[in-house]
Amino acid sequence: MNIHIQDNKLFTNLLDSTIFNIEMGSNLYGLKDENSDTDFLCIYAPPVNQISSFNKSIHQIQYKDVNHKVDYVFTDLYSFFWNLFNGDSTINFEVLHTEEYKKSEFGETFKYITPQLRTYNVIVAYLGFANRDIKYFWKEQTTRDKIKKILHIYRGLYFAKQIFYDYKNFSLTKHNLSNERKRFEGYELEKELDNVFKQELDFLYNEIKTFRQEVLNVALEKKEIIRFLSVEHQRQLDDALYHFSNKPMFLNKQKRFMDLDAYYSINENELKY
Repeated sequence: MNIHIQDNKLFTNLLDSTIFNIEMGSNLYGLKDENSDTDFLCIYAPPVNQISSFNKSIHQIQYKDVNHKVDYVFTDLYSFFWNLFNGDSTINFEVLHTEEYKKSEFGETFKYITPQLRTYNVIVAYLGFANRDIKYFWKEQTTRDKIKKILHIYRGLYFAKQIFYDYKNFSLTKHNLSNERKRFEGYELEKELDNVFKQELDFLYNEIKTFRQEVLNVALEKKEIIRFLSVEHQRQLDDALYHFSNKPMFLNKQKRFMDLDAYYSINENELKY
């Protein structure tokens, strides 16, 4: 989950510490239009006092630039990979499959890790987030937001199945949902569309449940898929992180000190969806 801040100084420090950033959301899936939000994921070099802190929060920091209608989500380098393999952030998985990442110095360093991402945690994360969106679907107030939400649910199921069945050919845009969006937008009566949503949500719920119980969980039990990451690749990742954190690209971005109050506060005040 994201910790929302309004601290301009902290925002500036995080932006100055960013080693890689990429536009996420609808832009990644070929669904961006004139009404789409602009959201950036920024991976930053954690300051020395954060690395040495007892507080090992894996939450991300979110800052909304109201004037420019841009949201920035910040995650430190180490939490980026922890949340990726632990299944806490599907966007981290998607970042590793973009051309921007592959062409960057950051991507070049960690490119070997991408083929290892066909894991139970990654796949079940997509199913879990899709189920969460089904649960909270009717909280959406506008037709546009409901369409956006149901397309997100579809994408979660599609990505989960694509990773499991055909990961070598995984693509963020393989399942073009533009036609589905047009189909939903074609309904003129809100009541009629809501009935369609109900049918679609029932279908998606059952598809997710069946795939998880009868396919994914069975594969895990038979050891046809790993849960997290092999010991060998965990060791390799730590070695790569150690060397990367000593590169000029990292050191030039790393600060000695940054205010960590945003992280401290959630220890007392739990984040809620």
